[in-house]
Parts: sequence; C-alpha cells; structure tokens
Amino acid sequence: MKKLLRNSLIASVVAVAGATTFANQANAQSADVDFNGTVGNLCSITKVNDGQMGVADVISSDSILTSRPDESSQGQLGEIDVNCNTTGVISVGDLTPISADAVSLSNESSYSKDVFVADSPGNFIGGNELAVFTTGKTSPVSLNGTPQRLYVHAVAQTPGAIPAGNYTFRTTVTITPQ
Repeated sequence: MKKLLRNSLIASVVAVAGATTFANQANAQSADVDFNGTVGNLCSITKVNDGQMGVADVISSDSILTSRPDESSQGQLGEIDVNCNTTGVISVGDLTPISADAVSLSNESSYSKDVFVADSPGNFIGGNELAVFTTGKTSPVSLNGTPQRLYVHAVAQTPGAIPAGNYTFRTTVTITPQ
C-alpha cells in the first residue's frame, strides 16, 4: 500500500509539473520592437584658437592691424573646425570692436575692416577665401561627415598710425546646413 501511495504521489507531482510547464509554454508570446529615427542636415563648429592681431611689419605700414603671420610678426590666424553630414554654407559676421581702444579706433574717420575665412592659411591671397564679410560672400563647403579646419583672418586699418593700446575685436563665423 505504501508503494502504491508513493507511486501515486510521484505520478501526481510529475503530472502537475508537466502540465504547468506545458501551460507556460503554450501561453508564451513575443513581439518585435522596431526603432526608427530621422537625422536631419546637421553642422557643427568649434573654436580651436583665437587669432592675434599685430601692426603690419611686412607692408611697412603702421596703420594696419592684421592677423596674418606673413604680414605681422605678431599676427596669428584664428582657427575653427567645422563638420556637416551634408553640404554647409560658411558665412562670417562683421569685425566688432570689443575693447575701449578698438572702439576708439573704429570711430576714426576712414576706418576700415575686413574678415576672411579660408580652408588654408595660404588662401588669403588672390580671392581664394571661402567667405569675405565686406562683399557679403558666402561659400558652400561639401564636408559630408569629414571635419575640416578653417582659418579666420581679420584686418583693421586707419589712415594714420595706430595708437598704442590693447585692441580686441570679435567676429562670428557661421556654418548653415543645406
């Protein structure tokens, strides 16, 4: 009798376990989850270095502040990195005086200024610039995911000698995705 009870108990446990396992497997379901996204035209711009202006020594003129190292021993071009996943258009804003000495200089008669952007330090000669403020020129750049270093040149000029002082100017370079 004990053996019969024991065998019945074992059979019952096996039957319940099997039914539970089968019931869980029969109720199991799955669903696929998709992920969609849209990437628009994007551009980024990062300042690498500010520029440095100095009195032109190559041109033999003390009336010109320039950031071109080939024109002034104190000059240093500004540098930016740009990147787009498409074509971008480069534009540059006005050269704005920031320091008191720069504001004073900009108020002199016949004061002039220019800002240029080029893809190489050697491209500031002969109209090879990408963007020039004075003409309102913009330039498309096909980057398509490849970062590019660009160089920014600023020049300020008066008819007479530039007075001693601390001169700070600012410009804004913009890249717009197309």
